[in-house]
Amino acid sequence: MTAPKILLYDIENTPELGYYWPPGYDTNILKVVDDWYMLSFAYTWFDPDGLDPDNIHFERKAVRKGDDKALMRKLWKLWDEADAVMAHNGDAFDQKKSRTRMSYHRMTPPSPFIEIDTLKMSRQPFKHSSNKLDSLARYYGIGSKLPHQGMATWFGCMENDPVHWATMETYNKQDVVLMDGIYRIESPWSKTKLNMQAWQGTYRCVQCGSGNLESRGYKSRGGTERTHHTWRCLDCGKWNYELLSGVGKFRSV
Repeated sequence: MTAPKILLYDIENTPELGYYWPPGYDTNILKVVDDWYMLSFAYTWFDPDGLDPDNIHFERKAVRKGDDKALMRKLWKLWDEADAVMAHNGDAFDQKKSRTRMSYHRMTPPSPFIEIDTLKMSRQPFKHSSNKLDSLARYYGIGSKLPHQGMATWFGCMENDPVHWATMETYNKQDVVLMDGIYRIESPWSKTKLNMQAWQGTYRCVQCGSGNLESRGYKSRGGTERTHHTWRCLDCGKWNYELLSGVGKFRSV
């Protein structure tokens, strides 16, 4: 069996253009003139052996203003190929934004995949002061988001300025680097949606798929008398267990 294909990606989109009264009089938007569209996305395929920065790719919209159909088609194909798709705050932002533009271009849903949101994964077992990507990366000492020229970068990309596109590419790719690092650190603490054993056979860690497991004896779980055989992954540190009535069927602790 082969390991599942896990897509890590991060999107960037434009603001909307609209009419409004001066601040202090009315804060409501009177009319939206131009809706938002997708500017770019960066992506890589998860590698259990470690992230290779050269394998992070960057895709951007066509030259014509607002034309993101080809860009969304590329992302659709990646989703269709993936067994799991990972994004930070993906459930509330990246996934919904992407589906919104795909449906606009009359694309039908890709083949099903598991959605992994590293923001929710971080909130589940921890109590960080902030679960923002930059804050988590700084907390773990694995880097930070890269600087840019504020909205000038977004406006510059909308006008296809090559200097601003270069800034956007490095900024967009860095978010994928940080997400990959956070996932590797925090995922052994979280309940996984993706059981790696399902792809790689019995006696594999459910989190990373490693066969480097150490038996740590037997114990009951959840206040029941059902005995479980516990295993610890010596590679990622994840605890696995199996019901004695179902040998080889690992679960996440």
